[in-house]
Amino acid sequence: MTDEPQVHNVGPFFNPVTNDIFARIGLLVLTFANFEMLLFSSFAVLLDDGVGEKSSAIFGQIDNFRYKFDMVMGVARETSPPTEISKTLLEIENDILQVNKFRNSLAHGGTRILGNEVWLITNANSIKRGEVKEILLTGEHLEKHQMLLIESALKLQKLLADRKMTGTKGLMRALRSKRGVPIEDQ
Repeated sequence: MTDEPQVHNVGPFFNPVTNDIFARIGLLVLTFANFEMLLFSSFAVLLDDGVGEKSSAIFGQIDNFRYKFDMVMGVARETSPPTEISKTLLEIENDILQVNKFRNSLAHGGTRILGNEVWLITNANSIKRGEVKEILLTGEHLEKHQMLLIESALKLQKLLADRKMTGTKGLMRALRSKRGVPIEDQ
């Protein structure tokens, strides 16, 4: 036995090529979470809700992104006269729906690793979504979705920054209230 450290093969997670794909997946998921915060701020602006107390009481009760998004889009469609926020939301709607569908495939699908390839297995956990499919995940594939999300987020962020609405104070109040944490303890 030697005193030198032993390096053990830990399987596919010790492969720089597959690690790059998994890092890109993580980045997409984290960027999506940040987009969700921008969506909340947009909702507060659409409702003319100041720091977001009313909108956070609504938004904070819904866990499913698609339900939140559909609710915000419904308000955006009914905003009269249309505002820059409502017009921007309508402009990015299809891109966000596409990214969300892909993100859901990542979050609820599985992966199969073959050498340096990472395959996404979709619809394996839900027969209502259709046939099981396998998609080869590439850096380019992930970057395409990442860029759609970033470009959409930047459009909203610019408009929200002008209104100083990019913070999360109202949403944090709603989440604490939902969990029974007194708001005064912030």
